[in-house]
Amino acid sequence: MRLLIEETVARILRDDLSGLHCKKLKDSKNKFRVRIGRVRIIFQRDGHESAILDVGYRDDNTYQDY
Repeated sequence: MRLLIEETVARILRDDLSGLHCKKLKDSKNKFRVRIGRVRIIFQRDGHESAILDVGYRDDNTYQDY
């Protein structure tokens, strides 16, 4: 699981989002999430540049800060 998460983060940073099932976060223009089981990777895109904002398990507070 950890290897899959690391590979997914690397793909996001390379702007290789094909097949990742990205979803845009509500009320946000450039923040997205990728789901890997119970883990969520939240990232922000500006043009073709991406920045990882958070990686963690899904819970009731996962999206509150975004």
